[in-house]
Amino acid sequence: MSLRPGSAVTLHYRLECGGQEVVNTFDAGPETFTLGVGELEPRLEMLLLGLNVGDHMTYELGPGEAFGPHDPDLIHTLPRGDFVANLAPDAELAVDGGVDFTLPTARP
Repeated sequence: MSLRPGSAVTLHYRLECGGQEVVNTFDAGPETFTLGVGELEPRLEMLLLGLNVGDHMTYELGPGEAFGPHDPDLIHTLPRGDFVANLAPDAELAVDGGVDFTLPTARP
């Protein structure tokens, strides 16, 4: 059966940005998504459409191919105090590093 919008797909994936691994499900276990409902970035969904159960694929995408062109308007600078209180005590901050945090407007 080929994957199409509405199909549930369970897969392993790894995302890397700037040489740093951002996500890797190979150690923790696969994730399940429903295609066509906005759970995946549409460009990534397009790669899965038409695949069959049991297919094994590897895609290497440039940043623009995976998530669109760089948009400097999406980069925001925050004062450290706006989020540092919610960081894990052992969190390491570094220039050009990433930090996960929940925005005050985020819904659970």
